[in-house]
Amino acid sequence: MLKPSVIKSLPAFAGPVLSVYLDTDQAKKDNRGLKPGYLIRLESQAKTISQTLSLDDQEPFRKQLLETEAYLQNHPPRCQGIVIFAGGKRKEVFRLQVPVEDEVH
Repeated sequence: MLKPSVIKSLPAFAGPVLSVYLDTDQAKKDNRGLKPGYLIRLESQAKTISQTLSLDDQEPFRKQLLETEAYLQNHPPRCQGIVIFAGGKRKEVFRLQVPVEDEVH
């Protein structure tokens, strides 16, 4: 459940913050298998973003991305959508029972 206290705490994340919204619906064939489609889409969008980042921002982005990918591999989502905010040493994960569109910021 998304609590108001969590929402209020989001601006306190140490920047930059990686925001990930993924369609993880297991009813969709491409989200099942050894490498789920949501991980492939995450990597694809992250590659596009990394090409636009300054050299100073690339390392924190890459670190947050690798940690997020590891989390998704070690904790496969069993929900329709997932939202992850990662910044500094903090991460918030929201499992949703509603579909979301894939976005990475």
